[in-house]
Amino acid sequence: MREENKQPEKNNGIFVAEAEVTAPEPTIIAKTSRAIKSTFHSLKYESFRLLWAGGWFSNVGSWIQNVAIGWLVYELTKSSVSLGIVNFSSTIPVFFLSFYAGAITDRFSKKWIVFWGNFFPMIFAFILGFLVATKNVNIESIVLLSFASGIAMAFAFPAWQSFISEVVPRKDLMNAIALNSVQFHASRLIGPALAGILVSELGLDWAFFINGLSFLAVLGALLAIKVHSFEIKKSRGWVKEVLEGFAYLREKKQIIFYLLIVSLIGVFGISYLGTLMPIFAGNILKVKAKGFGSLMASNGFGGLVGALFVAWIAGRLKPVEVLRFSVPLSGISLIFLGFSRSFMLSFLILFFAGAFFLASNSTLNTAIQNTVEHHFRGRVMSIFVWMFMGLSPFGALLAGFLGKVIGVQFTIVLGGAIILILGLWFLILSEQVL
Repeated sequence: MREENKQPEKNNGIFVAEAEVTAPEPTIIAKTSRAIKSTFHSLKYESFRLLWAGGWFSNVGSWIQNVAIGWLVYELTKSSVSLGIVNFSSTIPVFFLSFYAGAITDRFSKKWIVFWGNFFPMIFAFILGFLVATKNVNIESIVLLSFASGIAMAFAFPAWQSFISEVVPRKDLMNAIALNSVQFHASRLIGPALAGILVSELGLDWAFFINGLSFLAVLGALLAIKVHSFEIKKSRGWVKEVLEGFAYLREKKQIIFYLLIVSLIGVFGISYLGTLMPIFAGNILKVKAKGFGSLMASNGFGGLVGALFVAWIAGRLKPVEVLRFSVPLSGISLIFLGFSRSFMLSFLILFFAGAFFLASNSTLNTAIQNTVEHHFRGRVMSIFVWMFMGLSPFGALLAGFLGKVIGVQFTIVLGGAIILILGLWFLILSEQVL
């Protein structure tokens, strides 16, 4: 009869133990499969999939238009001041309307606010394309249409951010918000590159027409999404409701510091790049529309990588642990960009700048939303939008005028230094308070 516990056999006086049988380690393919599933798990919800896909198609069109409009203004004026004014006009409505939009978002259907906030910019894109095609476009018409689109954006953006919480459960909210950033920056990877090709091969007017058509994707997705019935809340006065949102934030000191970092990135990072890149590409790097589109695509690819990183680490690292390296590196990347005169080096730096900026912004967004009570979500996100986009028109104007006075390169370096120094200071303060 075989013994249950067989002793090691002797071989020439040496004990030889049988090899232990253990379960094999997971293969690289299995590990990768689990990581991908973990990163994209919020897409299992149909409504979020529709919103994600519709938003991606629409944002591809929006990035095509953003690049085209920058190149159009550059061709018309060759002026950093004019570029600053156009960027100012497109985002200044957020400064004035964002708080009111947040109160509206908490009272009415977020789905329909997002719908109409995308419908009107679609019309404006077609109008701008028609003006370009008929050679009737001028700086005044660009500023006016940019301002009108900015009004719609002031309402759509906080509603979109808040609407995500209605199509995914709270436990998956952080991942869903990060994936929302993924689609936005995945569109940045494709949109700018397509813009360069469209502008070179078909003309500027086609960039605006295609953007108009791209809005149909998100409008169709919103119509297909079924949400729970909502009750229109009676207004207690929008000023009072906005003040309630600020009173709520007073008890959330960590969020206040996060919002300060958001404003730094929006004012001295995103708005500086958006305003100065056409001049930097044309005057410093000496490239045409295709080269400019490639530079912006590199920045978008970096943003996509940063967003995927945040989606993957959701729940693994605390927000402040990500911000400790992403915020300083955002500033450092701008400083290096300002000193670059090489296309390939700038291409590489813009990739890292996109990754660090997006890792910072997406982490800030998810950290804020994950701690906000639902009935304050619209108002808090309107403050987030105000800090990120509402202040950026002043950053655009400042960048435009500084670019003229001290030069585009030194202006970019200055923006990076401000993000690096003040960002580190705010992070240190936030940790001391908490």
